[in-house]
Amino acid sequence: MKKQLKVGVQGMQFYAYHGFYEAENVIGNDYLVDVETIIDFPDTNIDDELSNTLNYEVIYNTTKSIMSKSVKLLETIGTSIIDELTSNYSEIKQITIRIKKLNPPFGGQVHASFVEIKYDYLVSDQK
Repeated sequence: MKKQLKVGVQGMQFYAYHGFYEAENVIGNDYLVDVETIIDFPDTNIDDELSNTLNYEVIYNTTKSIMSKSVKLLETIGTSIIDELTSNYSEIKQITIRIKKLNPPFGGQVHASFVEIKYDYLVSDQK
């Protein structure tokens, strides 16, 4: 059985310009993003090297870069983060992205709307 490690960053806060409506792209909004990954962990003893894990800073910088590009759908952001991270880090076996738009402009009091996207690469490894 392989060892696995959960690595993630929670509560990344960004002010960005995403939304279906033109006003959202002009006014902007606050967003919270959580990224959680499961990666293979070395079978040997940990040697305190960053190369044995997924650097939190990489997760943050990837998310920040993608959040800076205006899009209509939160689903687009989530999929872009997943694509970027998994294309650069083959050790990712599972990844979950949760993006919250705080105080969405619905005309009433709403704390947040959100999307959560999960990709699971473990299923193909179990065959």
